[in-house]
Amino acid sequence: MFDNGKNYSVVFSTSDNATAYIEYEYLGKKIRIYDENNGRKKADTIHTVHVPYEQLSGNTYKVFSTHIIDELSYGGRSGKTIESEAVLFKDNLGEHFNILSVSDWHTHNEKAKKAVSCLEDYQAVILLGDCAPGMMFKQEAADYLLSLASDLSGGSMPVLFARGNHETRGREAGNLAGYLGMESFYYTASLGAYNFIVLDSGEDKKDSHSEYGEMVVYEQNRIKMVDWLNTLENTDNAKTIALSHDRNICLEENLSETAHDKLDTLHVSLLVSGHSHTSEFMDSRPFPVLVDGGINAAGKGTYVASLISLSQDKINIKSVSSIGEEMINETVLWR
Repeated sequence: MFDNGKNYSVVFSTSDNATAYIEYEYLGKKIRIYDENNGRKKADTIHTVHVPYEQLSGNTYKVFSTHIIDELSYGGRSGKTIESEAVLFKDNLGEHFNILSVSDWHTHNEKAKKAVSCLEDYQAVILLGDCAPGMMFKQEAADYLLSLASDLSGGSMPVLFARGNHETRGREAGNLAGYLGMESFYYTASLGAYNFIVLDSGEDKKDSHSEYGEMVVYEQNRIKMVDWLNTLENTDNAKTIALSHDRNICLEENLSETAHDKLDTLHVSLLVSGHSHTSEFMDSRPFPVLVDGGINAAGKGTYVASLISLSQDKINIKSVSSIGEEMINETVLWR
């Protein structure tokens, strides 16, 4: 259940081409929403359904899919329809709750889950990107991003996603936002009593680098993101956390400086990032930075994940490795 900043995107995958929909009740009526495009159901293996926040908040829903055997100009053949168990979606988080943060798992879903098992209960999930080496195939998004999101959240809690530099590579990279129901990878969202600014650091090398085969213009995207960031305001001094795969936010020094300065004026209290495969807490000014581990962050073969506990007076951060070693235990006061 991805929060895209405007509504919830219910995203799931099927093992073969299928049409799909979700069902729930709202204000005494049964609601069915299809994965469709301008009236035609989409036969695909990744399915995305948009639902207004208020219709799923505290509500129960089911997911359905119908196997498509043939999709023709005239007629076609459909197979069996299957349905999920009912899922209770819990997003009434209030002022005191825990958020799980994971980053840079690079196909190592099981190691990430092992580290998560060392942490306490959580009520929301942050995914900071780099699920696989690239996005060459749709199945990589299904196996390494959607699968982990599902395993960690059970479809019962909100998920925030910040794109990593490895989700920018490969022929499916340009389709990922659509799969996740997002207009862009930078947006704002609210969890409980707290605001989140999700940023898109894009690639970690210049667009001209040979790795990208002249297929990218991420510098332009970062310029647009910083322009958007500069339009944000925090007039009521809401308690705010920023998320970015790379703690520098932008490859370009001038854009990076502008972005960090703007986060300062927005009274951001913490920046949560990944990318470097290290577990670090930097009590820097104007706001501290958590670099959230990932694969090999506590030595080869390990994984480090973090639990961010929010309350009205402070943020507690605990990072633990998949071998049970506590890497970080810090407290941040809201600004």
